Order: sequence, then C-alpha cells, then structure tokens
Amino acid sequence: MWPYATRGSRFMGDVSEISPSALVYEDFSTNAVSIKLWLPEKLVAAIDVLCNQHDASRPDVLRWILFEHVFGRVELAHLKRRMSARLKEMEKIEIMGSVRRSATEEGPTPREINARHLGKATEDLKLFLPARLKLELQDLADAAKQPLSDYLRAVLARHLLGERFFREWQAALAKANAEAARHESDIVLSR
Repeated sequence: MWPYATRGSRFMGDVSEISPSALVYEDFSTNAVSIKLWLPEKLVAAIDVLCNQHDASRPDVLRWILFEHVFGRVELAHLKRRMSARLKEMEKIEIMGSVRRSATEEGPTPREINARHLGKATEDLKLFLPARLKLELQDLADAAKQPLSDYLRAVLARHLLGERFFREWQAALAKANAEAARHESDIVLSR
C-alpha cells in the first residue's frame, strides 16, 4: 500500500473468482529442503527492516521475497489469504521453518566489487523452504547461467535495494570483469 494514498478503488468480491490461483498450496506447506546463502551486510540490514516492519523472522521474509520472485505478488496474496483462513480455523499452524547457520565460509566473486556495493558477506545462512520453490529457483538460476547462491543474492539486492542500486552494482562488476579479461589477454600476448 502506498503510504501517501488519499483514496482508491477497492474490490469487495471474492478475489479468487477474478484472479484464480494456479498453484497447489500443499506444495508449499512444509519447508523440506535447504539452500545455503551468504548474505552481505547491506542485504541483512534491509531484511531486518522488513522483519521489524512485519513482525517476522529472517527466514519468513526470505521465503516471502523468493516466493514472490518466482510466482508473483498475486500468488503470494492468494497463499496468505488461504493460510489466514486456515489459521482462523486452527489455533496456529507453523508454516515456516527455521534458519540454521553453517560453519563453512566462502566469499562471493568478484569479492571487492560485491563488498563495496553490498558490504561483507557476514551472514552464512541455511534457509529451509518448500521443495517446489527451491526447484523453481534452481531452474531460474540455471537459465541465468549462475550458481544458485549468486542468483539469489542478485534477486535479493534487486528486490530489497532497488533497480538503480542493482544496475550500478552490475555495471561495476561488468567493468571489473572486462578489465580482468583485458589484463589476461595482455599477459597471453606478451608470452
């Protein structure tokens, strides 16, 4: 909702009639698989803002953003509406899993550009999510020819920090990669 809205039209009927969901929601009821994410400081701070605003945990916010990225905001609204109706019937259902930290440390590449734009990767998270969501995310990462963790970092940066920030970051990465390639070709030619 736009914070400066003065008026607006509202639909008072059943939203599932005008825009039915195409998803089977049972596919998303358990968080059976995990993905490993290195989250830079700037992304963690942005996620924490949303956690505070929506009174939600980091894993819940991450699943929400990734679900919306794959299936869209309307499907997320349908999922929330269905779960809200289900929660009214039952006392409380825990639909989101937990986050676990792993002991391994790996930095993103190219490290200097990412650190300058996003901050150091300080949070090593193991996020549990529905198997179908992970499969769809992996398909999108494969189509983008990126490792899943790099793809998810880019998705989160674009979603949380905006398109302008994302483009500046990507331009800096492209410039650094072009300079590295030119440097390598100079070395090969000098041999």
